[in-house]
Amino acid sequence: MWLPTPIYERLPLVLLLVGLTLISVATYLGTAYSLFYFYFIVGALCCVWSFCILMWRVEARLKKLEAQQQIAKEMPQEQQTSS
Repeated sequence: MWLPTPIYERLPLVLLLVGLTLISVATYLGTAYSLFYFYFIVGALCCVWSFCILMWRVEARLKKLEAQQQIAKEMPQEQQTSS
């Protein structure tokens, strides 16, 4: 599934905002409310998932950058050996 770039880039931040909102609501309502644990757990999962997405993106972008730098280092060497 492909998402437009603005939505794709903001998705982790939206998940983090939803998670923090759910945790805040759960804290405000207190443990006497029957859905306290549901709100709190779903909020915590949203926060964790958003951090996972951010870390996966950072790792993927670093790998892509390293690959581009490796290709850039090899290109001049190939041009020198061919002449």
